[in-house]
Amino acid sequence: PPPPAKKASSKAKVKSGRERAEKPEERRAVISGRLVAPVEIPEEIEEEDVSDFGIDGGIEGGVEGGVEGGVIGGVLGGVLTDTTDTSDAIRVTTVQRPKLIRRVEPEYPSVALKARIRGRVIVEAVTDIYGRVRDARIISGHPLLNANALAAVKQWIYEPYIVNGVPKPVKFTVIITFSLQQ
Repeated sequence: PPPPAKKASSKAKVKSGRERAEKPEERRAVISGRLVAPVEIPEEIEEEDVSDFGIDGGIEGGVEGGVEGGVIGGVLGGVLTDTTDTSDAIRVTTVQRPKLIRRVEPEYPSVALKARIRGRVIVEAVTDIYGRVRDARIISGHPLLNANALAAVKQWIYEPYIVNGVPKPVKFTVIITFSLQQ
């Protein structure tokens, strides 16, 4: 901790700009960017003249009242116009929706058939770049129907999903309906 401050008079006087000009005081050089503690507590506090801050009329394109952390004269190293060169930009083509090439119908579970259970199973699947289903999981469905729906979807094959001419893996949702009219 710093040493205790020296005792000074209990009342500090505030000088105006005119009084400062009348009595020249000896000042030490101020080093920019460095905080220096005063050697002694001043008896009088000088009033600062704030009229010379800012630019009359502001800066064209500036924000009324300024911006916290802003820089006088604008953004340091900033550019007034957009310099992005779009002449070499590659146009993104539309994304081609994958087409189902091979669909394996799920087997109706015999227990579910005897119990006359029907319903939908929602499966989330992920294809690889070749269009094969590499991963699948049940999102919702009847427990007696889920396993057969999942086994069927894992055998499905899609046309590869193409983005800008490059095959990509795809995550999608499939709904499989089990009805008693099969």
